[in-house]
Amino acid sequence: MDVSVQETIQQLITPLIRALGPSHGKLLTLLRTFPPGAESLALRVLTIFTEHGRPSAQLVALVKSLVNERDLDARFLIPIIAEMDKADILRHLPRIVSILNGTPEPKSLVRSVFSSIVTVPPETFGKVTSNLPRVRQSELLTPAELMVLLHQSEKEIGLKSAIEAIGICFSMTEIFRSEILAVVMNQLVDEPNLPTLFLRTVTVTTYRSLVGFVSTTLLSRLITKKIWTNPPLWEGFIRLAKLIAPASFGALLQLPKDQLRELVDKQPSLKAGLREHVMRKGTNKARVAGYLDIFGEDDSANTSKEQTPPAAPAPMPVDPPAAS
Repeated sequence: MDVSVQETIQQLITPLIRALGPSHGKLLTLLRTFPPGAESLALRVLTIFTEHGRPSAQLVALVKSLVNERDLDARFLIPIIAEMDKADILRHLPRIVSILNGTPEPKSLVRSVFSSIVTVPPETFGKVTSNLPRVRQSELLTPAELMVLLHQSEKEIGLKSAIEAIGICFSMTEIFRSEILAVVMNQLVDEPNLPTLFLRTVTVTTYRSLVGFVSTTLLSRLITKKIWTNPPLWEGFIRLAKLIAPASFGALLQLPKDQLRELVDKQPSLKAGLREHVMRKGTNKARVAGYLDIFGEDDSANTSKEQTPPAAPAPMPVDPPAAS
C-alpha cells in the first residue's frame, strides 16, 4: 500500500482508536496479531494508547512479547521502556539508542527516553520533567549507569549512534554533571578492555573541574594499563594530554622513553613545556639529560636556526636547443 494512503488511514482511524481505548480486548488482539507490512499502523495504535498516560501492565506485556517474537523496529519499545524493570531497560536500551542517525526526530525520541529512565541527582531533583511516565526510583538507571552502558554497548549500538547518545547526555547538564563523569571514568578505566569511545568522551567534556583528576589519576592509570598497545586509545591519550597540558606533564614523564618520544613526535608543541617542566622539577642530572635528549634543544636555539636563511638553491641546468 502506498505510504500516503497508509498515513491517511492512520489519521482517519485515530479518533476511533482513542474512543475504544487501550483496554479494548479486540483491539489488543488485533495489535497482538497484526500481519507483516502493518508495522506502521500497529506502532501508531501503540502510540495513541500511551500518549496521555501510562501503559497498562497488559499492554506492556503484549508489546514485550511482540518484540521478542518479531524483528520489530526499536520504536515499539519507546512507549513502554519506562515501565520495564531495570534488567529489561538495560537489555533493550542499546537497541533504542541505535536508531540515532544524526537527524532531529530520533534524537528527540532518545532524549525523551533518557529523561524517563534516568534518576535525577539529588541536588537538582524535580527540575527535570518528562511527558513519559516514570517507574519507581529503584528501577531507574543512575546517570552513571546510563553513561557506562553507552560505552560498554558501543559495538552493539554502533560508534556513530553511541557518540550521538553520549552527546545527548552531555547536553542534559542538569543530570550529567562533572561528578557523574568522574564516577564513569573511574568505572570504565578499570574495565579489562577499555571502550573505544572512552578517551573521546573524556576529551570532549567541558568540565574543567575534572582536569586535576584526569591529570593526576586517570592518565597514570592508563599508563599502568599500557595504553600505547591499543593504537586508537593511544591516539586519544595523546590528544587528551595535549588538551589539558601543562597539567598532564607530570603523568607524561611516567611513560617509557620510547612512548614519550613517540608522543612528542606526534605533538611537537608539547616539547617546550615538557622541557621547561623537567628543568624546573628535575634533580637527577642524568635523568634530566635523558629527557632533554627526547625533547631536543630549547626554543632559543631553534629560533636562531629558523632565522638563518637557507642557502640559495643551485640554478637548474638549461637544456641545449634541439638540433634542427
